[in-house]
Formats: sequence, structure tokens, C-alpha cells
Amino acid sequence: MAERDDVRLTQDVRDELDRVIDASDAPILVRVNDGVVTGHVPSYADKLLAGEAVSRVAGVRAVANELSVRIPERYRPHDPDLPEAAAHASSWHRWSR
Repeated sequence: MAERDDVRLTQDVRDELDRVIDASDAPILVRVNDGVVTGHVPSYADKLLAGEAVSRVAGVRAVANELSVRIPERYRPHDPDLPEAAAHASSWHRWSR
């Protein structure tokens, strides 16, 4: 695949991701090399959505479903907050009761 095709495909992938993922908090970074898409997304849920969305784009040969999740700094928990967050999360788990 020519480099120009990768540039066009990158834009098609970005357009599809913009359609299905709200990237207002953190940008979704995308790279295409010979039809293979890689990138970074801000959450695990976005990773799942991105994998499905990108696979629908014509010309994509493969999706590196190892998209890395980069949580924006303002949403990252700090060490003192982790025990409370874990306790809160387990209270929502139906099998922990």
C-alpha cells in the first residue's frame, strides 16, 4: 500500500472513530502503516469501541488490538485514593455480597 493510501486511510479511520467515540477529554491517536492501524485511546471502553469501528473501515488490513489505553492525568487515581476506590468498586460487584 502506498504512503498516500495510508494518509487517506488514516483520515477515514479518524472520521469513523470521531463518529463513535467522544474524544473531548483526550485525543485518540491513530497511525496507519500499510493498512495496519495502531494508536492510543483514553479508556478501556474506547479500546473496545475503536477496535470494532476501525475494522469497519474499508482498506484496513488489520487492527493492532493492543491499542494502549492512556488515561488522562486528571482521571488517574492517586495512591491515597486507591483503597476507597477498590472498596467502592467491590460494592458494585454483584458476587461480592
